[in-house]
Amino acid sequence: TVWNCPGSGTTAINSTAGTITTTCTADATAGYIQNNVAQGTAGGPTVMLVKLASMAVPAGHTVTLTGDKPVVFLVNGAATIGGIISANASGTTPGAGGNWSCGTSAGGAAIGGTCTGGSEGGGGGGFGTAGGRGGDGGGTGVVGIAGVARGGATITPLIGGCLGGLGGGNGTDAAGGAGGGAVQISAAGVLTVTGTIRANGGVGAVGSCGNEAGGGGGGSGGALLLEAT
Repeated sequence: TVWNCPGSGTTAINSTAGTITTTCTADATAGYIQNNVAQGTAGGPTVMLVKLASMAVPAGHTVTLTGDKPVVFLVNGAATIGGIISANASGTTPGAGGNWSCGTSAGGAAIGGTCTGGSEGGGGGGFGTAGGRGGDGGGTGVVGIAGVARGGATITPLIGGCLGGLGGGNGTDAAGGAGGGAVQISAAGVLTVTGTIRANGGVGAVGSCGNEAGGGGGGSGGALLLEAT
């Protein structure tokens, strides 16, 4: 499939459903989308594959990646990214493949504290490095601990970022931000990036009782893996 996108418009890729909604032109070759594909390296989630002969995302075009698994573009030729490819989290909604099997890499929840006496913040999610500890609200509670680092510099297997912890006190509604997603572009030809490829973590929620409520911890950023000749 040759994928040429206009200089405006959007593309939405949902890795849960394995669907693409796009204003790009493509000769929709059968089988160019494959979902729930196992990675070659054990210990990671399944991924959604988008197999293209070439890929052109010009300035002004935005590709948004959501869903429960990372997205991998396999390009048997040149890939040019002048626009935006975003696997960002949005609040408590992870980017594509974020929040997967985080364990201790999720930020810790704050414990105790009250709306009248002050309560603490949730810890930040970890990924390439540990997250940040939660903020001290001046109360008697315990701040959320930082999520531990996970993964490695090679980003194999491909995994996304992790969520932050709950705020303390009356902060059960102060959810942690979600983890950024994971996106891979592997091009057999030249890969040119003059635009933006991102997988930011989500912002934690604000507590329900004003300035003395503990806020949710921020989610960690996710993974960007770029390969080319």
